[in-house]
Formats: sequence, structure tokens, C-alpha cells
Amino acid sequence: MSKSVKFGQNLLDMMLQLTGGLNGIVGVAKLNDLTLNQSLGIGQTIETSGITNFSVYNYYKKRQINPISRDNIQSEMIINSISPESYIVDDSEDAITN
Repeated sequence: MSKSVKFGQNLLDMMLQLTGGLNGIVGVAKLNDLTLNQSLGIGQTIETSGITNFSVYNYYKKRQINPISRDNIQSEMIINSISPESYIVDDSEDAITN
């Protein structure tokens, strides 16, 4: 089973979504050539060997829950890419232009 990573997801999030638990996380990390604390890229595909907790897996799937922990590195990259100096306020029209 495999799925693409969404913004803010880490390996723990993907394990919960794809398998329903964290059992086997070391094996999944090895399967995907990752470390346990490695940041994942948006759109990166994570493969697992199967579902380990069907009740959690079915709960997430039925409710379309995508766990997101917001990886600090990705969040910081986005925050740091926005600088107030890059925006000019046009007082005559109360508009903000870039």
C-alpha cells in the first residue's frame, strides 16, 4: 500500500493513515530509505507492507482523516519565505499588492 505525502505530514502521520498504527515503522523507514525523523517532501510516495490496526485504519479512511503533524522544518521554510518588506500597501485603495 502506498500514498503521497501531504503538506505537514511526517512518517508517523503516514503510518497512522496507511497502516492504522506505528508497528513496523522501522521496517517502513528502511523500505522507503528514510530515517525515523527525516522530513518528507510534499508528493513523496510512502510504501508500507500492510495494515496493522484495521479499526484505526478504517476509522481514518471512513472519515477521510489525513493526520498532519506539521513538520517544523517545512513550516519554518514557508514562514521564512514570507517577508513583510515584500508587500506595499496602497492606502488610496486600501489594497495590498505584491
